[in-house]
Amino acid sequence: MEVVHRMDTSDCDKRVPTFIITHSYYLADFLGKTYGRSAIVIPNAIEVDKFPEKSEGKFVGAITSYSKSKGIDLFLKAWKEVQKLFSDVPVRFYGAGQDLPLFTKMVSDLGLKNVEFLGPVAHPENHLTEFKLFVVPSRIEGFPTTILEALACNIPVLASALPGILEFKKLSEKRGFSLPLFLFNPEDIDDLAEKLIRLLSSLPHCSDGRTYVSRYHNAKDHCRAYLEVLRQALILVS
Repeated sequence: MEVVHRMDTSDCDKRVPTFIITHSYYLADFLGKTYGRSAIVIPNAIEVDKFPEKSEGKFVGAITSYSKSKGIDLFLKAWKEVQKLFSDVPVRFYGAGQDLPLFTKMVSDLGLKNVEFLGPVAHPENHLTEFKLFVVPSRIEGFPTTILEALACNIPVLASALPGILEFKKLSEKRGFSLPLFLFNPEDIDDLAEKLIRLLSSLPHCSDGRTYVSRYHNAKDHCRAYLEVLRQALILVS
């Protein structure tokens, strides 16, 4: 079994796996067109009950990694404009990574206030309630489970409109849910700043995020689906 999370990390020899699994239909379509292999879609999932239902946090930010692929530099450039209107709103990130010195320097160069970078956390459920707006300004993603974690806490999320995230939002709307998941054009600093200002001007947002994640992205269904694929694989190779 091979699990494919992103297009840019999908180039393993596709003659090897009996089954290929991915989390999104856009990736399954990509695998079919690129490698001529079908893929089984099993959505990412979390243990919803581990996460608190409500958040009364004050921070804007994320639990992430300090890599340029996560777009934190885009956020900081956008925040320079947002700060003019929301100077009292603090920013906080948790994570680790080689680009932390770059981001720290950007905070100083841009003249940003109330921005802090903290270390990685083993239990995100203990820290998500610190946020009133969760940001995912990534340049590349498959589908980040941090979005599920924030929505499980009914925290609004602002994310790049990358294929997996866009697919997730459209599917939730097709199912009749209105999630507090808002999108901006990837790499577009002006659009990111505009969306941040708009959201901070209208918080809080009503949310059925936890209900949706519980129904469609829960760990029990996820594990059952993987066990079924494993069962089929063992039958074929036995």
